[in-house]
Amino acid sequence: MINKQKTTAKISSMLSGESALDELMSFMIERTGYPYSVISGRTRKREVVFVRQLYCYIAITVLKRENYEGISLATIGHQINRDHATVMHSEKTINDLCETNKSVNNQVSDAVYKFKSRNRSKGCTMGVKLFMKNALKKWDLHEDNGTAIILRAYMKEKFIMESKERVYFNTGISVLIPKNYEGQITPIEKTAFDSGLTILNSPIIIPSGDKSEMGILLMNHGEKSILIKPGEPIGKLMFYKVEQAEIEIVDNEELL
Repeated sequence: MINKQKTTAKISSMLSGESALDELMSFMIERTGYPYSVISGRTRKREVVFVRQLYCYIAITVLKRENYEGISLATIGHQINRDHATVMHSEKTINDLCETNKSVNNQVSDAVYKFKSRNRSKGCTMGVKLFMKNALKKWDLHEDNGTAIILRAYMKEKFIMESKERVYFNTGISVLIPKNYEGQITPIEKTAFDSGLTILNSPIIIPSGDKSEMGILLMNHGEKSILIKPGEPIGKLMFYKVEQAEIEIVDNEELL
């Protein structure tokens, strides 16, 4: 377990909460044809008010509830020059309309689906907190595209892995992943191809809320020994959305 003296750093996703709200506003502008000045303005036209309310609804149900970093009722309202109470009222209004008006429910469902699809295509994700030991600060932990964290062998001396040998390495790192996401540790592709060094139980799943220090069980599948140096890249950590299953127990033997 990483102790309290370790450095805390923030690893941001490809889109932060603020950027995600900007992306949502761009989506609303493209979908409705209203410019930002109208959506964020003072007009009380019913059509424009509905657009504002739909913006608030999607911001809460899609972005805030999926733990985008930095999104709150206040930041959602700030985007359209409204306070948090207006944002809460807007979400409730859309919920009530969806329950009583099938046409509105279809419009809202379509907007939510298309915005989620747009986000996935643009790689809009979340943020995680990274805890690392001080000695790791001198090494780069990011891949060039920013979508993965490089995990390195945390040790004081070099180590020689013999052919077919299995060794457990500490990484000196733990992460705090938001709800509804998980981390997956996989091998470094080039290393696995060149030398046969790979992760036995890949992918290693890191559930949300688990702050234990990450370790990796490596195996040398090659015919030659491999020198592992302190700080040697031994795996990479990427993050994925996890769908929550609603389990219904069905008393029907025909399904067995």
